[in-house]
Order: sequence, then structure tokens, then C-alpha cells
Amino acid sequence: MKIAQTAVRTEVGALMQTELQLDFALTEKNHFFRIQAIENGAPVERLTRDGAFYLTEYPDNVETLALVTSTGDFVLNQAGNRINLPRNFQSINFSGEGQLLVTINDGTVQNVGQLGLTNVLKPQLLNAVGSNMYRFPDLQALDWDF
Repeated sequence: MKIAQTAVRTEVGALMQTELQLDFALTEKNHFFRIQAIENGAPVERLTRDGAFYLTEYPDNVETLALVTSTGDFVLNQAGNRINLPRNFQSINFSGEGQLLVTINDGTVQNVGQLGLTNVLKPQLLNAVGSNMYRFPDLQALDWDF
């Protein structure tokens, strides 16, 4: 048996304070965080409403940390680039305009980007790929004229 469609629920649930600096909640229905996963060796964009993020090291750049999901996929900014932080930061803050700001050990504040968000008008068309991740369907394969 094959499931033809999965319901995607995007209602805003009860918000819970976690005291973790890298936990974010989406308060708008149909908004998703933009994520970069690696599939078959190539980067692909995914979407999630799960805002529990972490920091991880770049193996080839010891001075930089990457903002990632619980499965290690990269969190993207509004321009579609990975959000990176300098290793020598003291604190992270989120501005009212949606910018992630880090305070460096010398006291300077650095803007590391705005969390990438997408407003999905028809979330029921998204394909679930596991681990709270979704992707857009292949519209060409569906032979949709757009």
C-alpha cells in the first residue's frame, strides 16, 4: 500500500521557553525555515518548522561554526547561504528585525545573517522527507505548466 498524500500541519502550537539561545519558534502559519541538506553528494534545499538549532564545527575551517539542525543539516539565511558564526563569539542575540547578532570576545557585534524563511502558500503540496523536513515537489515531473 502506498500513501498518496500526507497532511502538513502548520498551525502555531503552544510556545515553550527553553532557555536555549538557538531554539526558535515560528509564529506565522505556513512559514518554514530554509535548510540545506546533502542528497546524493549534492546540496538540496529543504524546509522545516523545527527551530531547534545547534552549532557544529567545519572540518576544513577551525575558525568557523555552522548553524545546523538536529540532524546536522545547514540552516540557510534569506539569501540561501549557510549561516556561519566565528568561533570566538561570546553571545548570540536575535534582533527585532530578524538578524542574528553575535558578540565577539573583543566586544564587537557582528551580524551573521537573517534566518531564511519561506512562506508556503499550499503546504499540502510539500513532500515529507523525514526528520521534520519537507521539499517542494518536482513540478516538471508533475507536468504542471507554471
